[in-house]
Amino acid sequence: MVVPPTPWRPELLAPLDQAPGPELLAALTSLAGVDLSARELVEVVRAWRRVLAHCAAGQLDAVARLDAAAPRPDGRQGSLRPAADELAPVLALSPLAASRLVGLARRVEAQLPLAADALADGRMDLAQLRVTSAVLRDVPDEGVLGALQALAVQHAPGRSPQQLRVLLETELALRLPEWWAARAAEGREQRRVRLGPSPVPGCRRITADLPLVDATAVSLVLRRVAAAARQSGLDAAGQEEERTLDQLCADAFTAILTGRGAPGGAALDPATGEPVTTTLPPVTVPAPRDLAALAEVQVVVAADTLLGQSALPGHVPGVGAVDGDAVRTIAADARWRRLLVEPVSGTLLDRGLTVYRPPASLRRHVVARDGTCFAPTCEEPAVLAQIDHTIPFGGTGPDGTVGVTADHNTGPGCERHHDAKTHLGWRLDQPERGRFVWTSPSGLVHECAPSPVLPGWAGRRPEWRAAA
Repeated sequence: MVVPPTPWRPELLAPLDQAPGPELLAALTSLAGVDLSARELVEVVRAWRRVLAHCAAGQLDAVARLDAAAPRPDGRQGSLRPAADELAPVLALSPLAASRLVGLARRVEAQLPLAADALADGRMDLAQLRVTSAVLRDVPDEGVLGALQALAVQHAPGRSPQQLRVLLETELALRLPEWWAARAAEGREQRRVRLGPSPVPGCRRITADLPLVDATAVSLVLRRVAAAARQSGLDAAGQEEERTLDQLCADAFTAILTGRGAPGGAALDPATGEPVTTTLPPVTVPAPRDLAALAEVQVVVAADTLLGQSALPGHVPGVGAVDGDAVRTIAADARWRRLLVEPVSGTLLDRGLTVYRPPASLRRHVVARDGTCFAPTCEEPAVLAQIDHTIPFGGTGPDGTVGVTADHNTGPGCERHHDAKTHLGWRLDQPERGRFVWTSPSGLVHECAPSPVLPGWAGRRPEWRAAA
């Protein structure tokens, strides 16, 4: 697809470079009726994000001041209630949501001054600040707290809230391994499932807090069952499958947990085995043995961690770090595959092939190397993605490089971003293995840098190394 050059008038958008405040707001308002190109509108949207972050910082500052000024009865000096009870009716929040807002404002003021400044300057948005506050809550080491806060501010402009969470949790596990492992163990004791309100009409929301590996396995099962159902083209009753992937995931979730979706798709009463009428369309649910195979989760871990000789945590690519105790528990029932990595950086080594369709060995290699979809801020697990050629197979790139089926010319692309590259004018380059550079139709460039398969491998501290 050939995309015409996008008009770009730097002089028109120069006022958007100033710090967020009344002047930037006035500049944005003045552009409301101006005919702008797609590239220019991207910058306008980016500037509005900075204004919204600045406003959120102002609100949090006011909440913190209200929290400090609100009178408190004896014995409730640390309570969030006085400020929260004032704000709940004014902001139309539930009491719990109002208390959470006051708690966030209190933590930001007391512990996260760098993040507060970044929010006010528009370098971080409110969702990223919430993630930073949640991950760094109760960190006992002031030096680590300051360093990770600075890291969050540094990486916020290019990472989604979930990607920022993975980064901070991984770094926390590397810097304070014993404290983090104890915190993770306490968290696993709080696992729960709750039924609550949903923003979707006619629905209720089930929220499950599960151990990281278990939650990943559950998600993989649902996505794989749904993908298989959609790929078949027919529902369990033999009719044309018209449900979306999200709908199929929801129906598979219900079918598996209620027993109303036996293998083959029959809707059965668990007590009698007789057919029953359900409120949802049927979905084919694999047998328990097959479900176990679908729940395979990739956990990368150093051998010395398994032996108890290292505190280097394991890692579920794209999801987060797993403490050594949890990894060693998982190892009892795990199947293991050896990954050969570059000894300094920890990145997976090359394996080249000359056929069009990536064989299973190359697919496993690319999935292990990249972890998630190769697009910026996309969190789709690589194991669910297609293995896509960067330069089309047999074609040539801008520099004359021929497209082959090899790890340096392939990457995991979800359906959305595969379609963007093929049909919507996005250009993808892979200048080195696992580093993907995207150019949007409007001309913006985004880079996804390669990552070690096991974060923390490079520069391992002496106590992490295996005994001689």
